[in-house]
Amino acid sequence: MTKKYNTIIFDQGGVLIDLHVERCISAFRKLMGADNMARVLGFDDRRHQEENTNTQKEISEDIYKRREDSSNTDKCKEPNGIIAVSVAGSRLMKDYERGNITTTMFINSVLAHCYKPVKSDDVRAAWFAMLGELPLARLEYAKQLRKNGYRVYMLSNTNDMHWEFVRKNYPIEECFDRMFLSHEMHLAKPGQEMFEQVVRTIHTLSRTDGKGEYEPHRTIFIDDLALNREAAERFAGWHTCESIDMLKKIMNQ
Repeated sequence: MTKKYNTIIFDQGGVLIDLHVERCISAFRKLMGADNMARVLGFDDRRHQEENTNTQKEISEDIYKRREDSSNTDKCKEPNGIIAVSVAGSRLMKDYERGNITTTMFINSVLAHCYKPVKSDDVRAAWFAMLGELPLARLEYAKQLRKNGYRVYMLSNTNDMHWEFVRKNYPIEECFDRMFLSHEMHLAKPGQEMFEQVVRTIHTLSRTDGKGEYEPHRTIFIDDLALNREAAERFAGWHTCESIDMLKKIMNQ
């Protein structure tokens, strides 16, 4: 009996690994303030005015302590770099996600708009606050699909810092036939070119993988964001779902 689907493609963040965006936002708000955070990173949390006001008063005990300990009044200014950076700032996250800038460039760009005592390690810690757990059962499920003869790939908008953390802490690379990563491809979802390039690559790989001809309509793509699922259906011709639990229901039918 021919399988209805023969290719499974997983997103990483929000599907394989849990994400804590609010935790990341909270950390950056303490380092650079709500306005700078929105301007530079695109995390516009200014709608929470009451919460922001309280956070601005607190900022962080560590930063205030370092301010009080400093005899240099210049270090006690409000966040530096309040200049308008709407163009550069609006592209910073996208450029890092697409691998167009290095981690050092990304961190330095953020630091330029943080409270002065903030260091690069503070920025790294805030960035890593976004990452949660990656339950090994999810990776085992991907491995089992491969064992059962499915093509199994990962397609993720990620960045160098997050990817290095994940690959060093989890056996993720052994679970997939190939991983399509935005910062390596210099492309990102939901862009049309990203999906079309993935389809072309899988077509090429299918000629030698011994699993038969690749047919996009026999592909399931799991992504937690509706915008990415809609783009995958439109540009790649894939079926989509939003979670591994939904994938299991589809595969069990």
